[in-house]
Amino acid sequence: MEKKIEFTALSNLKSWLISATGICITSVALMQDIETIEMSVVSPKIFYYAIEHMPGFIPDGRYIVSYKDDLYSEDKELDYSKMVFALAVSVTLRKSGLDTEGVEQLDNALADYEIMRINNKESNIVSYWVVEPANPTELQLLTSTLEKLAVLYAFNDGTGTFNLSNTKFGNGVYAGLTKPR
Repeated sequence: MEKKIEFTALSNLKSWLISATGICITSVALMQDIETIEMSVVSPKIFYYAIEHMPGFIPDGRYIVSYKDDLYSEDKELDYSKMVFALAVSVTLRKSGLDTEGVEQLDNALADYEIMRINNKESNIVSYWVVEPANPTELQLLTSTLEKLAVLYAFNDGTGTFNLSNTKFGNGVYAGLTKPR
């Protein structure tokens, strides 16, 4: 059975995420007058990581979280140094009138990964936190997928920052170019 809980501030949500075990988050919504942000995240630990390590990226405000009990949850410890960040966009190119389907394609390509997806409804930009696979073949597949479909992606290099050595630009602006709708 799905349950809902409301938090009046990001700090309250963060405190709850620290102690949340044996659950699967089904949706997260930031409720503000100016914008609504939808987030898709299954793991409370990934969500906590994004709040803790990217201050300002996830805005303060009133949050509504829907979740359900996950009896099969392993509650394994995540290695936060193994998180990958990516951005994707869906836009219409002004000169050619072509549409990109980068977000749709990246959503499909990341379906088998453990991710947190943040979609700001005011823009066509979607950001992702992806748990880096331990298997070298899967890691190479993730890297080539992000290179092809993400606008920008960064593998954690231990500095806790986006910098020239860990941040790469992908071909996501050109992903899935289609004729005008």
